[in-house]
Amino acid sequence: MDAQLEALCRDIVGNSWYANRVNKRLLLESDGLGIRAAHELEIFKNEGLAPDAAERVARYFGRGKPKDG
Repeated sequence: MDAQLEALCRDIVGNSWYANRVNKRLLLESDGLGIRAAHELEIFKNEGLAPDAAERVARYFGRGKPKDG
């Protein structure tokens, strides 16, 4: 169990600060809602891409920092 919790914590910390903030806000705003209303909130209140999204995607695919243009 401790190993699973540690792995979860590593995954959360590995997310972008923006993704963690958006996920926390969604959890707070959807607290007490039914599944349908919570899903609608998630879909219709889209926060958009994180400011560092392009860099993180490029790093994921091993291409380094993306080039402008």
